Amino acid sequence: MCARLARRLPAVGSAAPVMRSHKGIHLDARMSMYPTTSKRIPSITGSVIPELVYSEQEYRDRILRPMYADVAPFDPEGILQREWLNARGAIARFERRAIEIRVIDVQECPAADLAILAAIVGVLKRLVGSNSGDAGGRSRWEVERLSKILAATTRDADQAVIDDVEYLHLFGLTGDGPRTAGDLWRHLIAELRRTAPAEEVAEFDEAWTLLVEQGPLARRILRAWDAHRSHVRLVEIYRALGDCLAEGRLFRAP
Repeated sequence: MCARLARRLPAVGSAAPVMRSHKGIHLDARMSMYPTTSKRIPSITGSVIPELVYSEQEYRDRILRPMYADVAPFDPEGILQREWLNARGAIARFERRAIEIRVIDVQECPAADLAILAAIVGVLKRLVGSNSGDAGGRSRWEVERLSKILAATTRDADQAVIDDVEYLHLFGLTGDGPRTAGDLWRHLIAELRRTAPAEEVAEFDEAWTLLVEQGPLARRILRAWDAHRSHVRLVEIYRALGDCLAEGRLFRAP
């Protein structure tokens, strides 16, 4: 379930649209580079999307042990023989009894980070509590099928087109045609506003509204820069982002 959700997290979490002072082809430049971080030992990153496994033992056998074996020639003291070596987009942390999601960029301030996390937790709770999480449906969501969505959201973030109708239906977005990742998140945030505790909605509603209206941070950065596209303006934007971090406020595009 976490793997299904993680495929479109760049749609709300993208925050790296610029590389070497130039606009890249990906709104999430960090995620575009992610699959190449372990070229010498590909098993560490895998396909970024976690493989389908259904128990802790199967996870250790299929993911961790091959990875440990591949890294062993470079790690004679066994320092890296730990579960955190795994660099997939979402990894099991058995020592913490948690799942660590790695496909979300750091945002402009902690309030934005927490708002995105609250949205993720809310959607995961909905998935866990629905029939879509049953064992009979899991085999349909193979790595290759989800990779297409991850690639699209890494490149286009909220404007990525999702044409897998069954995937859209999984999250309650009805209809027979393609929708954007932004459409899907608008739908999900509307559901969260309707079902989440009032105090949670009050805490995160400003950030959720900004995500729905102006898109992820990467989109807002480009909107603030596009009219000028100068290095001076880019420096101004990132200074403003530093102020957002220091002051704990959201970044809004002009």
